[in-house]
Amino acid sequence: MEDQVKVHVGASELCKQNSVNYLGVTVDKHLRWHPHVDKVRRQCLGKIAAIRSASAYLPPHICRTLYLSYVLPNLEYCSVVWHRGVGQPSPANWNVYRTMLSG
Repeated sequence: MEDQVKVHVGASELCKQNSVNYLGVTVDKHLRWHPHVDKVRRQCLGKIAAIRSASAYLPPHICRTLYLSYVLPNLEYCSVVWHRGVGQPSPANWNVYRTMLSG
């Protein structure tokens, strides 16, 4: 039944999608934020890995500045919207914080 519904806007037919990205926030077809949280986690872990690699050559205050300006905005962007809908953070999501703190 779900596949039989067709929605038209003007002359265009809207196609069914598994997820949608709106203003940088990804929501799946069940209105959950899990795809967005997973994407942010991957991005942040990559950035943290780069900062940790460079930390051997940089003073701690520069590493902290890099984290605050390069990683933290990704974690905070639209968090007011999606952080409550995720429930308890998974162990994988806590790895982002643990990785940075273990410095």
